[in-house]
Amino acid sequence: TCENAASCDKKTADCSNVCVNGGTSDASTGSCACTEFYNGGTCSNEVRNDYVGTYIGTSTETIDGFSFSEADTFQVALSGTDAKILALYDYSLIELTSNTAYKISKIDTVDGEVDRIVGTGTFSSSSFTIDATVSGTDQGDTYTGTLKFTGTKK
Repeated sequence: TCENAASCDKKTADCSNVCVNGGTSDASTGSCACTEFYNGGTCSNEVRNDYVGTYIGTSTETIDGFSFSEADTFQVALSGTDAKILALYDYSLIELTSNTAYKISKIDTVDGEVDRIVGTGTFSSSSFTIDATVSGTDQGDTYTGTLKFTGTKK
């Protein structure tokens, strides 16, 4: 018995066109059209799995008009079971908004000091970017600025 709208060759008991995670099969070609956040021949791979790893590149921060760049490393890991959620080391959770884009929103309050990072970014098979606004308070003074990162998967 074939599931998920698959067809079956009764002579060989071969189920073809088995698509999972909401993917739909094309009986004429035997391929699956995957829903967002899944890929692979049967739509069994969560896209976020492709982005797990270490990215090495350059961060540029501009705070209140002062800009500095430095070599930086970001670690991306799985978080929970939601196919859209990844963990970004030091920047909390990021949420995929498409198969190649994400959003980040983090607010930390420690000892009355506030740090906010809000932005977007992209993934490809080998790269990762961040384009965010940063703001907060430090020793009673407020600050605003930007954070940009472009890195390559190690």
